[in-house]
Amino acid sequence: MKTRITELLGIRYPVFQAAMSWASSNAPLVVAVSNAGAMGVIAGGPMRPDSFRKALADIKAGTDKPYGVNIPLTNPRAAELLDIAYEARIPVMVASQGGPRAHLARFRAIGTKWLHVVASVEHALKAEAAGVDALVVDGMEAGGHPPPSEVTTLVLVRRVVKAVRLPVVA
Repeated sequence: MKTRITELLGIRYPVFQAAMSWASSNAPLVVAVSNAGAMGVIAGGPMRPDSFRKALADIKAGTDKPYGVNIPLTNPRAAELLDIAYEARIPVMVASQGGPRAHLARFRAIGTKWLHVVASVEHALKAEAAGVDALVVDGMEAGGHPPPSEVTTLVLVRRVVKAVRLPVVA
């Protein structure tokens, strides 16, 4: 199956494993999902820097397939986690909660694709203007940071797709 997302990210199936704090803050789940042909995503936000660094090394040792890293950009440790992700030359960033513009050039220089999690059309347009490669759209039923508008993913995805030209993950 080929979609804009599978082609952009080099994955076999257009399936994303969500970055779920603690539940996917480990290498084995990410490795299993990526090896199955989907996009495994490690939730870096709740991790301590040393654990994050080790998990990224374990992922690299466990798969030669693309995988993603989620870092909430408003996290107090975001700068350190971003440095670790950069040093590990991650293939895909799935960032959330904050503006991506300041980080794109550095990650693009190492070939990282940047997806940005958005919870409104306004945020989708800002992320597109910043230059991200694709969007992940989360509605009110999302566990991590639902939009204050209380719009569901089903409704929000349709609105975002109409507003942007980027590939969208629902």
